Amino acid sequence: MTEIMIWAILPFFNEAITEIIVESQIIFRVRNFIMKLWPSFFGELLKCGYCFSVWPAIILAFFIPTVIFDNPFLDYLVKWMYVHRMSNVYHIMISKLSKPQIHVVQKIDNE
Repeated sequence: MTEIMIWAILPFFNEAITEIIVESQIIFRVRNFIMKLWPSFFGELLKCGYCFSVWPAIILAFFIPTVIFDNPFLDYLVKWMYVHRMSNVYHIMISKLSKPQIHVVQKIDNE
């Protein structure tokens, strides 16, 4: 797999993982159980896809082989933030495509 494909696919993986954990009915009971046990931290985290997507990105960023900076910490940090933020962009795009948009037209009477 080319490096460009890895840069493009990893944010999609991150978005998929996030959607499964935050939104899917598959793990609804597990998610609710965790949210009841630790409502302050995990409860809020599991309600917010943007917030949750940070955590899978921590792991996925290790799979980007490209070296951007000589400093390994900075290099990893940039990759981590890239995977996280691009998955948020993909989330917005997918949401716009999958949810119907309702447009309200208001009739104006000219009297």
